[in-house]
Amino acid sequence: MTDVIGTEQVAKATALLQRYKTGKAALDKRIVDNELWFRMQHWANYQNEMMEGKPKPSSGWLFNSIANKHADAMDNYPEPNVLPRAADDEQTAKVLSKILPVLLEQAEYEQVYSDTWWRKLKQGTGVKGIFWDPGLRNGVGDISIKSMDLLMMYWEPGVMDIQDSPHLFSLAVADNEQLKAQYPQLEGHTGSTLEVAKYIHDQSIDTSDKSVVVDWYYKKAREDGRPVLHYCKFCNGVVLYASENDPALADRGFYDHGKYPFVFDTLFVEEDSPAGFGYIDVMKDTQTAIDEMNAAMDENVKLSAKARYIIQDGAGINEQELADFGKDIVHAAGRVTDETLRPLQTAGLAGNLITGSFKLGFELQPIAHSSQLWNLLGMVLVGWGSVLLGGCPLRQLILAGEGNGDSAVTVFGMIVGAAFAHNFGLAGNADAMNEAKEIVVGGISNNGKVAVCLGIVIMLAVSLWNMPKAVSAPVEAAK
Repeated sequence: MTDVIGTEQVAKATALLQRYKTGKAALDKRIVDNELWFRMQHWANYQNEMMEGKPKPSSGWLFNSIANKHADAMDNYPEPNVLPRAADDEQTAKVLSKILPVLLEQAEYEQVYSDTWWRKLKQGTGVKGIFWDPGLRNGVGDISIKSMDLLMMYWEPGVMDIQDSPHLFSLAVADNEQLKAQYPQLEGHTGSTLEVAKYIHDQSIDTSDKSVVVDWYYKKAREDGRPVLHYCKFCNGVVLYASENDPALADRGFYDHGKYPFVFDTLFVEEDSPAGFGYIDVMKDTQTAIDEMNAAMDENVKLSAKARYIIQDGAGINEQELADFGKDIVHAAGRVTDETLRPLQTAGLAGNLITGSFKLGFELQPIAHSSQLWNLLGMVLVGWGSVLLGGCPLRQLILAGEGNGDSAVTVFGMIVGAAFAHNFGLAGNADAMNEAKEIVVGGISNNGKVAVCLGIVIMLAVSLWNMPKAVSAPVEAAK
């Protein structure tokens, strides 16, 4: 029997893949750039003539925002709950509600969910691949769910729904020796003949002993109009597997549902593309403004910290001795006046800007964390309590100094409360930076979160209890 999919068909598919790659080039570049922005290494691709040769600090504001969004997503990890469509479906729904969590746990779906959310936030699109893997469970086979790299996927340019693309390519880089062991027909055909987009890494990644394997999915129409999905895996023009060459799947198709086994989950939708854009795309300008302002502050501090002079030509001043701060005496030939030597003034920034301790942004502030939700709820609790007390903590301290007994009790209560919070692990931890220079977002413990929520409930109860009561005036009966 002659194979339906051979060298000629794979060559056409490779040419089609190249056309799809050309149409996706701008998106690929944006994905690579966004990864640099996320890793706070965007200066590598950021070109600005005004910043050439100047300090290039990187603030963690953008990274911290993405990390908080990911934490929110993990806090809302979905739990399957199957509802019955009719009264006789109730028992089936209960059984499925118990089975599905087990299947998801076996497929390590929580890790897939986490990885997909990282990519969704950074790239604007998270992609999950749902496959049937016959090698799982000791050859029995089972569902396999994976988080896919959007950089390694290609589709028809201009489609909104990925299922509308007539062809879909998913690429992977695999080790040559493992490929030859699994597919003996690859002997003598390994090597890198297909270029793929790559992320920019700190370390050098050698791919000379690897080959690009292409998973090619395509749809054909049946006589009744319904699509049939077929699949071909090839490497360097060699067919490794093709469903159309498999007698069991040639007419039936690779998957009965006839759909590509990929789910695209976009954050912000773009027209004419199944891929959207993410938070990094809308936060780049703000991060750039923060970094450029930090760079200006750093440069100003350095200029303010070092004395510079304007020297008139022929002034007779020993410039080497003047520039050497270890010299106590600077020799000059002739008379030195304000006309021949004048300090170059630098407009310095005030206070902590000059000391270099000013940090623009929310992250890495002294004794503070950037878990914004609990910052907000904590301030709601403090503000609410201050309203009920009749003044903020500073006002209570001033009134206590003036001899107000109620305020003195309030101040004593704040001291006891602070000691209680720190001794029983209710206080928050500040943001920190680890040895790898990565920002570790701080926050409060679970006990602290319970304490904040409990405090808000108590404030609500006290407020309701002390609300003015409506009093009905007695009405004298008419005589």
